[in-house]
Parts: sequence; structure tokens; C-alpha cells
Amino acid sequence: MKWNLENQKEHADGVLLYFYDPSMFSKKKVKDGITHYLNNLTKDDRRWYGHHNYITHVYCLVRGEKKLYRFEVQ
Repeated sequence: MKWNLENQKEHADGVLLYFYDPSMFSKKKVKDGITHYLNNLTKDDRRWYGHHNYITHVYCLVRGEKKLYRFEVQ
């Protein structure tokens, strides 16, 4: 968040989650987490830490896999 505030024209727009334990990763859980995050942002027009949400993508890397999963935050 500090980077985004200081660099508003070049703000970070994604987050990477690394799953060391592959059994902890589930596409459904990630999608549900994104939905929960967005629902909390929009309640009463609140913003994340008082600022607009800049996150547009969530990337997931799972130990032992060569694939990078990408989820849209809409």
C-alpha cells in the first residue's frame, strides 16, 4: 500500500501468493477469497485502508508445479 501511495502513476496492480504446501491451494478458495475481499471493499463504500483498490490480478504459484495461476479481481 505504501508503494501505491508514493507511486500513484506506477502503482502495483497484482499480488502473488506462494503455496509451499500444494494441498493448501484450491482455485475455488482463491476465487471465494477474491469475492470476499471485493464484498468487504464495497460495503458502505469503504476502501482498502482508506484508499481505492488497485489490485486487478491475483497470481498463485504452487510448489512443484510449473504453472502460474492468474485470477482476475473484478
